[in-house]
Amino acid sequence: MVVTRILLPLAASLALLLQPAAAESGVESVMGIVNTQRSVKLDPSVQHIPLAASQTNLRPPPAQIPSTFDIFIGLSVFRDGFRCAKTIFTGLKRATYPERLFFGVVDQVDQGDDKCLVEYCKLAEAEWPDLGACPYRDHIRVDEHAASESRGPTLARHQQQKLIQKEEFCLQLDGHSIFTNLWDENLLAEWTRIDNEMAVLTTYIHHIHDYVMKENGDNAPPDQLPHICTTMRGSNGLVRNVGASMISGSKIPQLSALWGAGLSFSKCHAERRVPVDSHTLWMFDGEEFLRASRLWTSGYDMYSPSALGSVVYHNYTSVPARFEHITVDAQVRKREKEMGENRFRLLAGIPFEGTVSTVELDKYGFGSARSFQQYLQFSGVTFQKDMNDSDSCDQLHWVPYANAADVETVVGGGWKLHANDVHPTPQQQDALVQDLNHPTTDRGAVDEGPDTEALLQAEGDVHNGADTGEGQQRLRQEAVSAEANDKGPTSALAWALLLIVVVTLFVTLSNDRTSRAIRRRCRAKAAHSSNELYHELTGELEAFVRDPACRKQPSNLPKLYSNFVRSFQDKLNQIRLVVICTEISTQYDEPAEAQAFMEQLLAQLNAKTAHEAVLLCKMQIAQLKFRRGAEFFTEVKTTVDEDKATVEGLVGAEPVVHAAYYRVACDYYGALGPADKFYKNALMFLAYTQYEEMRTAERFDLAVNISIAALTGDGVFNFGEVVRNNKHLATPILRALEGTDKQWLSDLLHAFNKGDIDRFNEIVGQNSTEFNAQPALVSKQDYVKEKVALLALMVLVFKRPSHERNIAFLEIAEATRLPLEQVEWLVMRALSCKLIKGSIDQVDGIVRVSWVQPRVLDNSQLQELVNRLDGWEKKVNSTLLYVEEQTPELFQ
Repeated sequence: MVVTRILLPLAASLALLLQPAAAESGVESVMGIVNTQRSVKLDPSVQHIPLAASQTNLRPPPAQIPSTFDIFIGLSVFRDGFRCAKTIFTGLKRATYPERLFFGVVDQVDQGDDKCLVEYCKLAEAEWPDLGACPYRDHIRVDEHAASESRGPTLARHQQQKLIQKEEFCLQLDGHSIFTNLWDENLLAEWTRIDNEMAVLTTYIHHIHDYVMKENGDNAPPDQLPHICTTMRGSNGLVRNVGASMISGSKIPQLSALWGAGLSFSKCHAERRVPVDSHTLWMFDGEEFLRASRLWTSGYDMYSPSALGSVVYHNYTSVPARFEHITVDAQVRKREKEMGENRFRLLAGIPFEGTVSTVELDKYGFGSARSFQQYLQFSGVTFQKDMNDSDSCDQLHWVPYANAADVETVVGGGWKLHANDVHPTPQQQDALVQDLNHPTTDRGAVDEGPDTEALLQAEGDVHNGADTGEGQQRLRQEAVSAEANDKGPTSALAWALLLIVVVTLFVTLSNDRTSRAIRRRCRAKAAHSSNELYHELTGELEAFVRDPACRKQPSNLPKLYSNFVRSFQDKLNQIRLVVICTEISTQYDEPAEAQAFMEQLLAQLNAKTAHEAVLLCKMQIAQLKFRRGAEFFTEVKTTVDEDKATVEGLVGAEPVVHAAYYRVACDYYGALGPADKFYKNALMFLAYTQYEEMRTAERFDLAVNISIAALTGDGVFNFGEVVRNNKHLATPILRALEGTDKQWLSDLLHAFNKGDIDRFNEIVGQNSTEFNAQPALVSKQDYVKEKVALLALMVLVFKRPSHERNIAFLEIAEATRLPLEQVEWLVMRALSCKLIKGSIDQVDGIVRVSWVQPRVLDNSQLQELVNRLDGWEKKVNSTLLYVEEQTPELFQ
């Protein structure tokens, strides 16, 4: 294939290549690279054979095509309603099976703009007048946003992914594309030929006006097809693709290292498992590299389509508008852009300066199937100083998974990367669980002693011979011992329950080491009575669902609930049950799925006997609604308001109930304000939450937000709970900022608490860039300066004994670093805020203070109080001695 370069964006198309077919075809193409004299020979028949000699027998997981399926087509559109409508219209009109297609449109529009759905309906009604109003309307899902809310392609694509439902295949396109006849049939055939369940077809598609299809919509693909294989650095210094090279005479999808946003076709599990990072706002350069590296490390492989898969073309005429041109506060845009770009650098291990978003890094990080360093080697991208990227245009070879567990779970059907490893198929595991939950007469009832052997044998079969022998003998002895000490049917049922949990936990997980550990932990409880077993089992389950080793498989915990926990959940402590189910809900891909799971649990709880558990469950549901976005904020606010009095009236409740409420309130007010309400609810959340139990990222984010809220919140003048570094008397949350680029916020808060204006000015001066990068601080800069002056006044009053609180204006001006003429205004402000009580003598220029607002004191302020008490004690002793000397007759 001869290759030429085009500067068109490519769309990801999915290609599944059967190795035998490639080998028989003997396809060998030559790819010429623009601006070089070299050509590259490509032979797709060898692309699935690993280079390492020890791995040449390994292959990607085979493709699985269900008998019936639907295709989701995602479009992110910015003020381009008519061309979006044309995309949907040609997609439905020219498909072999239009009834299988479902479009998801993120339509970003201004008032008066053409809307995609409205324009589509006009085209569809004219084309299919006999099908009624807006044919195929129920096959189009629209998420409409104001264009002014746009923050670039990554946020739009993240919103687009939320429109996916139960479709098997997913196609992402630009919203101004044109389909050809039979496109769905041909694209699926192309993907199937790759014979890789984890295949992603992706490229920059051709311009419709350069390679025109026939008038009737038939495809006339060009001889030269795009292949993305070179990179450069964009204007922001991040990795971007350099257009596309051209492969001549491509007949087989070609393995690629890079991903193009113009077209991407794969199984929908790729979209669910590797969601687009919504915290990389304004990012254009860098988006595609992040997507490629996260897909590849999660086990997916990218391919450039051949002629068969080149079924859609791009309209590269001028776009009506661009997201970069929307009107947004310059400081806000700069900060959001910097945080997103630095997030790229943080993930890639590149040094950076300025602020960075660390929200949900674990959710949007790299996968575990392959390493990021492996991807850099595979793609030719380097971040080493003074080194340039090498291209990935040469023949690539498939890289086996370093950790195949997640991919094996996705593929299912008993597929294993290493064929010599013998493991039970999911069907065998499900059958075993079914047998245990519904014993037959052949197997016997699980609570009868002699049939313990059957369970042990089943466990040994599932474990494929591991942990048998001595383990079986020990478990058999424990069963005999339990039978000898049996006090009735309840103990027998408890023993049966324990045996079931051993096997169910085992078959739910693929991690043999973890399974053995759980079995050992469960066996140790075998001698307890049934009540003790449920109590112990609750503790084991809670520890189990929190164990990272037990969460590696995407559906482990939901299966654990449905196959096991649900059958006896009413016998568990209901609060702990909600805690367990909350952990289980985190394994659902979407907050909506997790919310449905928790709502199902809520319906099963008894509000009369378990009102605290009901309250906890409601709070967890509200948390999930908050995660779903602004459209659910009203419901979250209603929950916070309605249950406030109930939570505050709880006596002796478990801390987790209070913590859940204040977490929701904290998140709500953190998003919508006001800052003082966020601050108060955040402190209450920390009062019921162990600092050590919080994740590092959660501590950091909360510390940053609390610091900013304390500085900017109206009426917040008490910082002692935050700045005191004593976990018994206050929250140590500011520790999370130590040694980070946000250390200055902690220092600023300590200076605030002491009313130290000089230190405040010093910190702001040294960190002016970081200070100005915080929109809340910039927008309330004058109020922040006013607040530190008020605090300086309060500290001045506090340091004086109660009988020496007639303070001259001149002294106040010196302490607050204000001009003398502004002192009276400051004192009036302090009086109106009820920070002090007293009166102003304008004639003498004196403030007489009778009271100062109580505050939580830090260690230095406590020491001052101790010193004053010591002085008072000495004065009392001196007075006593004087009285004794002057009036001895009173003491005789």
